[in-house]
Amino acid sequence: MRASVGRPVLDKAAIRDQRFMREALALARDRLGLTTPNPTVGCVIVRGGKVVGRGVTGRGGRPHGETQAIADAGALARGATAYVSFEPCAHFGKTPPCA
Repeated sequence: MRASVGRPVLDKAAIRDQRFMREALALARDRLGLTTPNPTVGCVIVRGGKVVGRGVTGRGGRPHGETQAIADAGALARGATAYVSFEPCAHFGKTPPCA
């Protein structure tokens, strides 16, 4: 594949990553403004090149998008890749961290 001027050449993995990240961003975009006090987070869980789970932050900020996606994927989440529109939460608050 040849690069156009100013455009990097993307390999298949990068193209796949972009596709799944766009899906996570689209999930979050549909919920914008409805998750206060938390940010709107979209998450897509992918295993073997296929989406096995999807989630988005619930109205009012709970549940988090990451936990929704993991629950949706069930056992298929183990060893899978999570595409998250915002960094996965990694702090202890009212609930354990999603990460």
